Amino acid sequence: MYWEEVTELIKTHGKDTESKYPNQYNDSDDYITYDYERGTVKTSYIHIDEFPEIIKDRLKKYLKYDLQDIQIFASLGPSQGIGIHDDPDNVLILCLEGEISYIVEKFVGATPEGEFRQECFNDPVILNAGDTIFIKEGLLHMGISSTVPRICISCAVKGTIPKEEVTFYT
Repeated sequence: MYWEEVTELIKTHGKDTESKYPNQYNDSDDYITYDYERGTVKTSYIHIDEFPEIIKDRLKKYLKYDLQDIQIFASLGPSQGIGIHDDPDNVLILCLEGEISYIVEKFVGATPEGEFRQECFNDPVILNAGDTIFIKEGLLHMGISSTVPRICISCAVKGTIPKEEVTFYT
């Protein structure tokens, strides 16, 4: 349903003279519009006004929460996303299509030595199309795609989103 629109954003978003919203995070002349690693295509940051209406409609209810640094993550099959990481802001992830599992660090965190042990994480949360997860800033997390093609949108959130507004809340 969203593949055509997402493919166009992946191909066209960038720091070029045609873009109304050049990517302020990349000063290189050799601008890469997306990264591909571990089976996942990841776009650079995309301004909300660059999204087609069909995708803006899916984000509409969350715009009041000051969404920033919006990115698209897509995979055609199994992938490990961008690996275990944390973010400096709260994060809202919306699954547009397919299915993805997220593991999120428990509040107790990693070991003092910085080791990542399975018992440091909550049980995986499975997002299907239309599902959302809110991850608090600083918590380690990782998305793992199943064999089903998926499209997810990830947004930094400067404030918080109430629990009742999302499918999963960490």
